[in-house]
Amino acid sequence: MRFVTIPIFVSGLALSQVALPAGGQSVETTIASSTDLRSRLVLAHRLDAPGLRNLKDLLAASSWNSESKAYHEAHLRLRLSEVLKRTECNEAEAEVDQAIQILESCSDGESLALLGACYIQKMGLSWSSRMTLGSRSGKIFTLAQKQAPNNPRVLG
Repeated sequence: MRFVTIPIFVSGLALSQVALPAGGQSVETTIASSTDLRSRLVLAHRLDAPGLRNLKDLLAASSWNSESKAYHEAHLRLRLSEVLKRTECNEAEAEVDQAIQILESCSDGESLALLGACYIQKMGLSWSSRMTLGSRSGKIFTLAQKQAPNNPRVLG
């Protein structure tokens, strides 16, 4: 089987690489069979709600440092909220609320960009939050762009 290797970037730095099947085996099968947590996190955007919950549990059981674990947990919670928003609005809102709570203590550009995305998701789930979170998300994205000007998450 042939594999295509893609780099994993965090804050503009290539931390490691993940091999994806070039043909024959689906990405979902690769995720399910992968024992490498980083590989699974890179492909989390392809997972459904049960897969994301499983990945959250694997992350919680990992020995990663707390800062990295917190960022990835918040990212998984945001993704889970996106998946659930059409069918389980209350659970989706609870997931994004927990992601916001995790990220509000972070100060690096990548975490601030993710926090801004969480605020936008929250506004979509809760109309009443739009007045406070609209301006807050703008300020967060501005701060994130100052800290990480080349971050694609904050380039407008």
